Amino acid sequence: MWLDPERFEGLTLGVESVRPYLSAACARWQRWTLPGSAAAPIPFLRYGPNTYLRRMVDTILDRAQPPAHLALHYESDMAESLKAMLLADHGLAFLPASAVARELARGEIVPAGDERWHLEMEVRLYRDRSNHHPELERLWGHLTAEA
Repeated sequence: MWLDPERFEGLTLGVESVRPYLSAACARWQRWTLPGSAAAPIPFLRYGPNTYLRRMVDTILDRAQPPAHLALHYESDMAESLKAMLLADHGLAFLPASAVARELARGEIVPAGDERWHLEMEVRLYRDRSNHHPELERLWGHLTAEA
């Protein structure tokens, strides 16, 4: 997304990795792995159409060769809802690393594809330069001092 730098000031808060995951049980029992097959598409837990993460996942899927064979099973705007369905063995979901760090460390989920199914995105915060509200100035000053 492009914002006019004359009007908006930006700050990078970090980098987030998005990749596909399966529950450890599905990985063992179903042996699903991307790209899947036309004969047996992988159940897909997808973000809703108006979410930023949906655009990120669509970018991953559009770039992938060979293409993924996925069958839509569930859709939600929230990563936590997709994670809950994944943990209940309902399919594959693309999730931010920060959303699944604990489950990954406990061995409850596993990555479901190699690096071609992965995307890194910057997490950025923007503010309108014309907004000089004292609380905003204090918060922005704190954030820029930490960066």
